[in-house]
Amino acid sequence: MFLSFPGHEQPRLGVVWVPPVKGILKFNVDVAARGKLGLAGCGVLLRDWNNCILSLFSGPIGIAYSNEAKLQAICKALEMLMEFDWRGTRMVVVQYDSRVAVSWILQRERRL
Repeated sequence: MFLSFPGHEQPRLGVVWVPPVKGILKFNVDVAARGKLGLAGCGVLLRDWNNCILSLFSGPIGIAYSNEAKLQAICKALEMLMEFDWRGTRMVVVQYDSRVAVSWILQRERRL
């Protein structure tokens, strides 16, 4: 699995979806949450290199801190992958805009 996130150095005027290389699946994940403890929700979209939507989810996460909600959204993407039993058959890219969540996943020593 490869995790990526766009930089926020400059204001974004528009968002353009960039397809993965042929044969690779791509998850786009986003969260709606406040920084403090409160209601949160997420959206997860899985597409292939032809921009075909293979699976999507949009719904509540429940009461969570924003960073917790971000991790739960990534977990939801991985759960969706497992439901389709695509594990090991294809490479998957998870694109996300949270440096904190991505660093927690990549650095074992920072995990709880």
